[in-house]
Amino acid sequence: MSQLWHSHTTDSQRLACYLDCLGLGDRPDVLQSLPAHQAVLCSVLAYLVSRQCLAHWEVEVLLLQALCQLSTSLSHQVCPSHHFPNQLCGTVYSQLFFQQDKETANMAVDSAALMFQMAVMPRAVHLASLFLRGVLTLCMLSSAVGHPLPLAAHMPWHFFDGKLFHQLYCRRAGGTSLPQLLEELNVAGDIYANLQHLQDIIYVQLQPQQELIYNI
Repeated sequence: MSQLWHSHTTDSQRLACYLDCLGLGDRPDVLQSLPAHQAVLCSVLAYLVSRQCLAHWEVEVLLLQALCQLSTSLSHQVCPSHHFPNQLCGTVYSQLFFQQDKETANMAVDSAALMFQMAVMPRAVHLASLFLRGVLTLCMLSSAVGHPLPLAAHMPWHFFDGKLFHQLYCRRAGGTSLPQLLEELNVAGDIYANLQHLQDIIYVQLQPQQELIYNI
């Protein structure tokens, strides 16, 4: 520890120790080739994949929402209101201001609450919690081995939007394929290319074994 913190140990050596603690492949050069916040993202997902915590399509959703963070305008147009009941809740609540009948208003509130409950997927909530716990753990690990990745890169707002993740997760879980979702998002081709590149890093370059069976 003293050598990692105080000696002239290189960041590459610190990253190798970082990956070794996670039980991932010895490829610090892979993380060094990425922006720091994407290196954190790939490390978390590669670890969860190695422990078979995520299905392949769930990794795609987490990566897609992270890449959508690059464009604020894109994240606002991801989910048309007719696809997501929880967005309809806002419409119902706004209509309460124009209703004079108290009983009718109470019925509308109950209807909105019911739609919101139906829109929440427990698996998505669990994965969001698991992912953020992983980010916190990696932040502490990075501190322990001499900060091969800066503290700021571990801040989740760089690569995670809980609401966006949940909405994209609902679409994919409902049967929308990745190409269909990309088409609906009208994303630039470079986002799809980046997604494929990060998947290759997670499933191949950072894994200790050459072959990994997808947990679909």
